[in-house]
Amino acid sequence: MSEESVFLDDVTARIMRVLLENPAVFYNKSQLTKAADVSRPAFYDRFDELRDRRIIEPAEVVSGHQYWTLNSDSELANAFSTLLYPEGDSAE
Repeated sequence: MSEESVFLDDVTARIMRVLLENPAVFYNKSQLTKAADVSRPAFYDRFDELRDRRIIEPAEVVSGHQYWTLNSDSELANAFSTLLYPEGDSAE
């Protein structure tokens, strides 16, 4: 299985839906895993790719925990939005 086929799957779609539907919310990794209703191993298999492709970005550090948010300037995030919400259906 290629890296792209792992990255562009249902788990990534679940994570992206959470981020696209809540773009102003900051999540730590555990919160995002729970909100997307995915397993920790599945989430962590994709997290580095989301970060490295700048789809998500660091938001703030609270009590030693890094929080993440959608990078609204990311062309890939916008492409995911188009794929997940075709024909102008909004994420809201």
